[in-house]
Amino acid sequence: MKLNRKHIIRKAFTTNNHQEYTDCPYRVFAKEYPDVARELLKVPPHYRPTHNTTPILSKDEKLEDYLIWRGWNIKGILHRHELDDENINSAAVGLLSHPLTFPLTLGRYISEIISHDNTNDDVINEQKKIRICCVGARAEATLPDDYWREFLITSTVVESSITIDFIGPDLPLNLTSSKTVSLNCNNDHIQHSNNSKLTMNYHKSFLHDVILKLLKSLRHEQQKDTLQPSERTEKIRNIWDGYVLFNPGIGHPNLQKDWIPTLKFLIETSKPILFTAHSKIDADRDGKVLEKMLMNDDEDGDSNDRIVEYKPNPYASRMKFVDPFPTSPNDYDTSVHLVRPNDQIFLLNKRY
Repeated sequence: MKLNRKHIIRKAFTTNNHQEYTDCPYRVFAKEYPDVARELLKVPPHYRPTHNTTPILSKDEKLEDYLIWRGWNIKGILHRHELDDENINSAAVGLLSHPLTFPLTLGRYISEIISHDNTNDDVINEQKKIRICCVGARAEATLPDDYWREFLITSTVVESSITIDFIGPDLPLNLTSSKTVSLNCNNDHIQHSNNSKLTMNYHKSFLHDVILKLLKSLRHEQQKDTLQPSERTEKIRNIWDGYVLFNPGIGHPNLQKDWIPTLKFLIETSKPILFTAHSKIDADRDGKVLEKMLMNDDEDGDSNDRIVEYKPNPYASRMKFVDPFPTSPNDYDTSVHLVRPNDQIFLLNKRY
């Protein structure tokens, strides 16, 4: 889906099931200076700067460092509009944090997901096909192509063909079934070539429905390949190299029951699973559910597999929203629970 800059800004103020938090300084900035906001949201030419071709994303880096590395001329734009003010500069960064949170968060951890089954760096860095499943996808699937190209730029996997299957019943109906974006460009502005490409597939359904379709396809193949049931099951488990669940709310009382079968399947694949949460409270709820499921799944008695520790995500959106479905006002220090996309993060990387 192609979104114009005006649409991006409008989407930055609302997200699924969230109420607007009117005191958010980034939202106030964009409303007061809409022309400046539109200019800031224009993505710079896609290339890896020649002075440092290695992405600097890490757990300890800041979004500000990434924006400088990418050549996002925030100060220059603000200066042209005579808005040389530290608070406004901070608000501009906060505005950009919202559309960048999904690609940068996944880009930060993609190498750890890929290295799950590869211990040889040469194997990791060669041209290979990588497939990720984004379960319960919503807002992340509607990002403009330019923002998902940031994922290719930040990825430490060189010369790779990456596929993300966005699966979720809340996906917009007007998304095409599939599209591919790349950084391979012979433009004079491109200073560093990157032949990686990203294919995005969209499935407006639940994960089990997609798996059933794949099973039917494999049954058809079985007539030719004589696949045994165990082999077919193993093939299903290896379709994806890893999974990502952005802000799933698996521990929320209203959602927990529906998530259990999906989580059971994901854990049984033994593939890496990246989880994010809207807040510390949200992460604590999700963590309790995961720990319980991992304990039930722990056949080898390895207690390390049961440790669930969410951490603050430096690439979280800085846009805050009011949680419309708090479990109880007594759970919070105030009567209003403020949340933000990808506030906390946890990578479950089971190794058998």
